[in-house]
Amino acid sequence: MEYKMDEQILQSAIDTYGSRSQHDMLLEEISELQKEICKYYRNVNNEPQIMEEMADVLIMIEQVRMMHKIKNEDIQKVIDFKLARLNGRVNEEIEKRHKTYCDLERGYGCVFDE
Repeated sequence: MEYKMDEQILQSAIDTYGSRSQHDMLLEEISELQKEICKYYRNVNNEPQIMEEMADVLIMIEQVRMMHKIKNEDIQKVIDFKLARLNGRVNEEIEKRHKTYCDLERGYGCVFDE
């Protein structure tokens, strides 16, 4: 998932508004995304607004990455680690649900054992 961003524009925003302001703006954009997600769960058809707020958050994250001089490769290493951990947790949950279902079906035969 790679998005193209004009680093010159992003750097200009950092230079114009300053580091503190851009950090604050990231928090504001995250809050606006959170609000749109909450609306979605109240059965509001707001996918375009969710997408817009996601774009705002991604732009601000990129600016924060630039301000802290964090390399994309370093972020990717952390992402890879966290995805591997998440995969392990998901597999554990699937196995736990499988076991629970099979325990409930004891005596009737477990459909997973077929």
